[in-house]
Amino acid sequence: MAEGKSERASVFPLPLPSVQKLRDSVKKRDARSVWFFLVIVGLNYLNGGMHCPMQSFTATPLQSEILDYLSARVDCFLDHPFVLEKFDWSVFLQSRSLSYANEEVRTAKWTTWANVKPALPQGSIASIAAVDLAEDGVLDLLLSPSKYLVPNWGDSPVKSSRVMVLDQDWDTLARGLVNYNLCAILPESALCHPGGEPLLNGMFGVEKGEVCEGIAIHRLIMNLIPLNSISVPVSGDVGTLPLLHQMSSLQLHPSEELVISSEDIRCFFYLFRLPCAWYPFLGFGKPVPPDLVPPGTNEKCYLAAKVVPMGYLNSVGIAQHLHRNFLKKAQGPIKQLGPFNEVRKDRTFPLSNPVWRVYLDNLDVLQKTSPDMAMLLEGKPSSEVSPLIAAYEASGIPLNPKKSAQQEREAEVQGADVQGSAGWCRPKKDKLQKYVSATLSLLRRARCSQKELQIVGGGLVYFAMFRRPLMSCLNFTWSFIQSFEEPGARVRPIPGAVMSELSMFICLLPLAHIDFRLNTSDVVTASDASLTGGGVCASKSETALGRQVGQGYFRGETILERPDGGIVFIGVRDGISSVRVALEALQANVCLHISIEAEATARRIVETNFSDVVFIDHLQDATPEMLLKWAGLASMAKLVIVGVGSQECGADEKGTSSKGAQKNLASMNLQDKEACTRAADVIPFRICSSVISPCRRDRLYWFDWTLEHEEGVELYPPTSGKADQHGFVAFNGKFPFVGCLEPGWALHPASECLSTFTAALPSKAPREKPAGIARCDNATLERWKADRYRFPPYQYLPEKLIWHPAKGSRLPSADERERCLGFPCGYTLNVLAKTEAKSNPTLVDDLRMTALGNAWSVVVVAFLLLQLLRPHKLCLVQSLHQLVLTLFGDRPMFSNSLLAWHQLGMSRNEEGSNERSRLVPKLITLLSGKGNDILIQMGATLHDHQRFRTTIPSKLWSWRTICGWPWPAAETDHINRFELRAVYTALRWRVLRRKELKTRFIHLTDSMVCLHVLSRGRSSSRKIQSLMYRISSLLLATGLHPFLAYVSTHTNPADRPSRRIRVRRKWGKQRLGSLRSNTVTSRTKQRYEAALKTFYLYAQTQGLRIPDDADGVDEIFAEFIEHLWEEGESLSVATDGLSGLQDLRPKFRGSLSLSWRLVKTWQKKEVAFYCLLRTGELLQLQASHIDVSPNLDFAVISLGLTKTSQ
Repeated sequence: MAEGKSERASVFPLPLPSVQKLRDSVKKRDARSVWFFLVIVGLNYLNGGMHCPMQSFTATPLQSEILDYLSARVDCFLDHPFVLEKFDWSVFLQSRSLSYANEEVRTAKWTTWANVKPALPQGSIASIAAVDLAEDGVLDLLLSPSKYLVPNWGDSPVKSSRVMVLDQDWDTLARGLVNYNLCAILPESALCHPGGEPLLNGMFGVEKGEVCEGIAIHRLIMNLIPLNSISVPVSGDVGTLPLLHQMSSLQLHPSEELVISSEDIRCFFYLFRLPCAWYPFLGFGKPVPPDLVPPGTNEKCYLAAKVVPMGYLNSVGIAQHLHRNFLKKAQGPIKQLGPFNEVRKDRTFPLSNPVWRVYLDNLDVLQKTSPDMAMLLEGKPSSEVSPLIAAYEASGIPLNPKKSAQQEREAEVQGADVQGSAGWCRPKKDKLQKYVSATLSLLRRARCSQKELQIVGGGLVYFAMFRRPLMSCLNFTWSFIQSFEEPGARVRPIPGAVMSELSMFICLLPLAHIDFRLNTSDVVTASDASLTGGGVCASKSETALGRQVGQGYFRGETILERPDGGIVFIGVRDGISSVRVALEALQANVCLHISIEAEATARRIVETNFSDVVFIDHLQDATPEMLLKWAGLASMAKLVIVGVGSQECGADEKGTSSKGAQKNLASMNLQDKEACTRAADVIPFRICSSVISPCRRDRLYWFDWTLEHEEGVELYPPTSGKADQHGFVAFNGKFPFVGCLEPGWALHPASECLSTFTAALPSKAPREKPAGIARCDNATLERWKADRYRFPPYQYLPEKLIWHPAKGSRLPSADERERCLGFPCGYTLNVLAKTEAKSNPTLVDDLRMTALGNAWSVVVVAFLLLQLLRPHKLCLVQSLHQLVLTLFGDRPMFSNSLLAWHQLGMSRNEEGSNERSRLVPKLITLLSGKGNDILIQMGATLHDHQRFRTTIPSKLWSWRTICGWPWPAAETDHINRFELRAVYTALRWRVLRRKELKTRFIHLTDSMVCLHVLSRGRSSSRKIQSLMYRISSLLLATGLHPFLAYVSTHTNPADRPSRRIRVRRKWGKQRLGSLRSNTVTSRTKQRYEAALKTFYLYAQTQGLRIPDDADGVDEIFAEFIEHLWEEGESLSVATDGLSGLQDLRPKFRGSLSLSWRLVKTWQKKEVAFYCLLRTGELLQLQASHIDVSPNLDFAVISLGLTKTSQ
């Protein structure tokens, strides 16, 4: 193993300071020494629990380095001290509560105009017309809110929300809101009336924690639950909100410091004026006083909000959209803060300087600079922010001077304190003070309510956002919170395990930080495990592909950026979605992908590569509710593209306003061609891919946009508008095709390109009238037969095969077909689940070949889409030449595209240069939306949920084996634990052998369980928790920050050492024993033997000889079962005996029908359980459920269809 054989070759336990030194520190009130002691205790306890030795001893050299690192973390923690206070839960809960999502929120308060007035910026409210800044779907929502209500919203009345203003205070508040331009006055008849009743919302105040003239200041909250209940979600710009964990990708070098410019807008939601069409939906549930009723109005009037309300369902997406658009317009055509250097959660972290981020009302600009320059710039407006401040002031937008930062080295960013000189980010002081005080109060009381523990748990999770392994400290806490759902006291004693977790978390608080000054290791590790052993590999150097990826552009290194304007793609029976791949190759922004596809393998392939896809089986399954939901998700879309597969050519697409495309065979019969043409209402074009790709694919394409001439393209329009006609597109020129075939393989000299790929249809005999059989000689037919007649016989002609000087000829493999059609490498690899694929590789190959045989040519589809998207500036690729270089030339616009489209067969052992790696720091920017894991994908948009993952190419590096080991013979464990133990070994190797501390690095694993568990810091599985304690404690103690990436099993370099190949594999199998001895576990075998011993004893006492035939054994065993029934023995003796007989004599399986029939009868008649009833069953127990025996010596309880049953 990586740690060696020395007993001291380990990190834990860490030595504690001496008892006397600790006592002196407490006596002197030396906070540093006390916290240092607590951190070590917390780490030791996390690693080993109550059995971990807590003692003082001489540290090893490695432990001394770790203690120095921890000491520095404590110093940093105490540089920004916070004061603990006595926490009064009764006072706190008067102003705090929990939302429906169990998030801490401020309690709603009854409010007055005196409370609200100081918080409102008079003169700025409703000063900016929202429609002047809005675009696309947000603009449509603002202009026509009624279009975004749920179907049949007007059928039923909607319950009104409460206006938390006393009657005696209402008149003053209403006048104030009208005078400040926050509300308009609307007669009752003008309000929206669902179900004939007016739609009336509520309002209340929440405390801001500030006081004006002795009166608490309230933030006015508009409670729009009534409106939200009938509204459709609209995403707006929610995807551009930045996430705090993205800061993990930011790296400061020793010669750099970080300066922060920040501006915060006051009362942000109240600045943007809504159109009058919104007023009927924004009424409040108290009539205005008579003096506010307009003259001539003889009905009740109500206040209606004139601004974007904070409580509206879609307010966040709208507000984010308006602020970003304001900044775009304020900068003019030349933008220093452009799309290319914006930090947003749906894009990778930009490698530019500076970077900027917008979070609703807050603008932050982060810039790296030298220490001397940082000192000179501090306190001065930056050149990027100065014009924006002027624009804010010119528009009457009020800024909050308390939260303003002008190129400061210390500032608050998204609820975190950032220190640009030291290079870290940590929780805010007030949060530390509040939640630490609250946690200590619970520990002192040793009792809590559910709400109290939820609030404390939420605060600790906030701290863990800065260091994910801290989440391993909280496991029993969540179980205890959940236990309050069972009947019992409202306040309960806190279990010891929960007390330990809370104490441990507090001890480790100095480690809750994001460090921008971590070293980045060039060494990438990979681990794998099997049921026989585990293995770890490490990279030696980068390969040519790795260097090429690292030297190219990633996001932020060029001003190029995918357009924000989104595209909705709807694929109708389009198989593995060639159109979506083409859109990604063009660097277009697909904001919604709907796939109408019922075939399971095609769906799996598409979901593997595009986790955002929405599936439905049939077009008829789409409901109005679905359409509204999709419209909300794609609110920023500028174009809808519909792609229809060849089997749907008769579908009627008339009346759609979207752009559509469909394809079919160029050789289709004339009648079918005319039917497709009439259905599509456009004349098709015939296009073959043979010039712009390495294979033929001659097809007819129907599309409803025009084509334009460009270099390398010749257009021949249809000669007439008749349905039997078609146009023609011809390509000319020489295009590069790099690595489309495995190394050493080439086309036949007589062939210019590969023939058209078809679906694999294996059979035992030739099919009727196979294509091209007349041209085939005997050798060709033999090849056809040897390949199970999978493809038409002409495909096996010598000139149709690919050739190798030493290996002869063969058909192109699935990998080569992917590459030739323009798909990314490994696109169809996940066609089956891993376990099924391992057991049936032939089926996997057939399914991949079939999927590719039915697919469109990506490069042709991309060319057609380029003609559509380029005039609308909806893609980055601007020419056919650029497109072919991306798909086949290994020269894309962004080098991270090489992770998908790259040449085949680059040797894993190919040596690279020893220069400093540029690849690893760039890959670390490809974080997923949920944790510190690297997400490899074609698209630019990051998504939170990924059921499948695309593999990272392991051939970016050359590899060496670090270690491989067998599991002990007597050890049985779950494969997920084995995988996690392999990762743990790789981490220990870094620490113990490479002496890496305070380092970030990339680690590859083929276990999705390991990837998700490690990136999130915890697991709900008890078996995995025990391992996570050790892993998390090691990461926290050493400052290691792993970035996990998924690698497929067949490309995982650690797969080979984990399986102990050749002699070692044989040795591992010998230790396991024979296959026959492993058909059942030893414990099960013991049960079988005990039951059979009872059966043999019964036969001996009855004087019966057990025959060899199954019928005779069945008859005797049936008598044995009757004996067991009469004697009151356990049913398990019968079932174990029967299973044992079948294990001894496999031929008996299925032949002991009488015995099994008696067992089933016994199961129906036997009382199922002898145990205590469940709580719910006890509460619902009735007299009719109980039957008492005549002798009153026993009773049977029959409960019907419950878990206990009888």
